[in-house]
Amino acid sequence: MAAVVALAGGCGGPSSEEEIRKALNNVDAMIAKQQKAPGGYQNQEELGKLKSELERQLAEIAAAKN
Repeated sequence: MAAVVALAGGCGGPSSEEEIRKALNNVDAMIAKQQKAPGGYQNQEELGKLKSELERQLAEIAAAKN
């Protein structure tokens, strides 16, 4: 999970929209890679939670822009 947190921008999380989008792309890539690997569903729940949080942050940024 530490690698996932690092990809998302560290413990404090990403701060800019660009960083969040990059982290979201990384999480999507990790999910796809794990789905193809034998026994690759071990971190699916954590990755799903991280993806939801990143999507929430993007939605907040979009709302703040309007």
